[in-house]
Amino acid sequence: MKYTRPEASVLSGRARELRLSGAELLDDLEAVMRECNGIGADWMPVVMTKLCTKLNPVMEVPAAIHDRRYMTRGITRSDADLEFLTNTLKVIKDRYAWWNPWRYLMMRRAVRYYSYLVMFGDMAWEEAKKKK
Repeated sequence: MKYTRPEASVLSGRARELRLSGAELLDDLEAVMRECNGIGADWMPVVMTKLCTKLNPVMEVPAAIHDRRYMTRGITRSDADLEFLTNTLKVIKDRYAWWNPWRYLMMRRAVRYYSYLVMFGDMAWEEAKKKK
């Protein structure tokens, strides 16, 4: 799944609006269109990344920042992964009120996806280093 220029612009604007860590990485729309693929690994079939993105809209902007982090220098993989979790929790808190059960369901899901990054993100990190 690749983003169009208008979609990349929306991601960038939303990241700025929420003051997410790494929001400036989405200002380069060409890089977003080239490097960001929604939620999921680059090797996953497009249909799967589209499905994961549709089922987890609160993770879409943090995932774009995370994809860009993997392609930039000056950050460790563990810091990039933790930034994804922190940004996702911030989006969830913005989207769902404290009394909404979805807030807590999505927080648990965010932690689960973070654990996937920690356990299985090494292949993506190494591929990104090769592309640099």
